[in-house]
Amino acid sequence: CESRYGVTPRPEWLPLSLGASDLRVGQLLFTDGEKDPWHVGAPRLDPSLKLDIVHHMIPGAAHHEDLRFDPPNPRPAVVAAKKLAR
Repeated sequence: CESRYGVTPRPEWLPLSLGASDLRVGQLLFTDGEKDPWHVGAPRLDPSLKLDIVHHMIPGAAHHEDLRFDPPNPRPAVVAAKKLAR
């Protein structure tokens, strides 16, 4: 980023700007596409808390691909992610 765009990355900014990841609720499903640059900001879940929170990475998917209407031949990984949300 610095050499190409002259911008210094701030990895600590994303959690702070989005309310961090101290989740203490349940019945949540987070989906991220593997090709989505925002997936690095996904919540880091502490398994010791035993909350009903799932983070599902969709192989080869783009940003919000699982939230869009299906194309004529939807990809199986996106179809599977949509079924998790039902």
